[in-house]
Amino acid sequence: MRRPVDLLRCLADLIQVALAIGIGLAASAAAGGTQHDIVGASRRLPEPLLDLARPVAPIALLILPVALAARHLLGGIAAGRPLGGRDRD
Repeated sequence: MRRPVDLLRCLADLIQVALAIGIGLAASAAAGGTQHDIVGASRRLPEPLLDLARPVAPIALLILPVALAARHLLGGIAAGRPLGGRDRD
């Protein structure tokens, strides 16, 4: 380290890396808990409903982001904003 500022920057970067790792671990645990809850709930559903949901689920996962993006864009247009999302001057 040539200057004290470099040491401070290094320490700040190390703290940021540690925080990112901690947030990643917390997010992983939350996702695992959610998956456990969904699996438990699906075991209580009737079999005919599961048979219907199995082919529909992948299609819904593809359609949902497109629908949300369209709603976002069209909502902005309806509010008088251009497609870029910025308000008119």
